Amino acid sequence: MKLRSILTAVAPLLLIAAGLPARAEPRDGASPFTPNGQEILDTRTNLIWTRCPIGMKWMRGMCVEHVQRFLHSEAVSFVQQTQGATHAGWRLPTREEFKALVSADGRQLLDQDLFSDLTDSECNYWSSTPFKAHDGSSTSFYYMGDFAFDGSTKNNEYAGSDEEHSYGCLMLLRSK
Repeated sequence: MKLRSILTAVAPLLLIAAGLPARAEPRDGASPFTPNGQEILDTRTNLIWTRCPIGMKWMRGMCVEHVQRFLHSEAVSFVQQTQGATHAGWRLPTREEFKALVSADGRQLLDQDLFSDLTDSECNYWSSTPFKAHDGSSTSFYYMGDFAFDGSTKNNEYAGSDEEHSYGCLMLLRSK
């Protein structure tokens, strides 16, 4: 059953890696993000994001299906399996790469339309950035981003770990 859900989640990434033609959508130029089928290019960083959270796929102008939730160890394993299947270099974003999706004041996503499913999924997103204790020592926690903005002056961030059974969602990215 677990293999089936992994394959279902990887299928859109396999289509991307296969280089199948994707419909490019025109944009007004205000956003640094360029959508292209199952992917979104950040023109500032030349990083390509998955268009939908893992478990969902882009169809008929929206992300459909159900977002998957992972423990951090499962997220790392999923990324490794995806890399092996696609050879496209997909990985978990860092804390700073997630912050690049958010406005300077931290109150909203830079492109609400393209990344609307980040706020709709009611999920914290795993990063690859380890959470450090106040004394700088390592912990078993990793930063998680919450894109359901509450009006505060900065994006909500949490630390999660497998030991606390913290389940998070995934957005992946890769170099152009």
